[in-house]
Amino acid sequence: MKWVNQKLRASDIWRHLETNHIIFLCLFSECSIIVLKCWMCYRFYINLQSDVFLWPHPDILLHINPRFRTNSIIMNSWLKGTWGAEQSCPLLLRPGRPFSLKIKCSSDEFSVSHDGKLVGSYGYRALPRLIKAMYFQGDVFIKEITLS
Repeated sequence: MKWVNQKLRASDIWRHLETNHIIFLCLFSECSIIVLKCWMCYRFYINLQSDVFLWPHPDILLHINPRFRTNSIIMNSWLKGTWGAEQSCPLLLRPGRPFSLKIKCSSDEFSVSHDGKLVGSYGYRALPRLIKAMYFQGDVFIKEITLS
């Protein structure tokens, strides 16, 4: 299945019923853009990863983890069984409030924006065409996902 230039509502996304895990398959390409419209976040993370399975652990090309205690967004990659060096950006999200998060894939990096404001960029540590799934875990309610 390929979702390009389409909006996905929360009802279109596969959710593990017993946990706060959400996974959906996506075909990522150069210059792809993902826009997430969410609410009620308190603690969560997003992975753009090489497979839909959780085990064996897939490569994670981009891990985005907002940390409200330190007022930062941590970005990292899990490749070939190990985490890389963390990269930190300022956190603009506020717990419990609605927000829009945009992840843009350019020629050499991901850029992450919150409500239209660039918060940081993350250079590729692996080719973005390897991304096959987006994985969410934690206290976040996804209202809409747009891929273009």
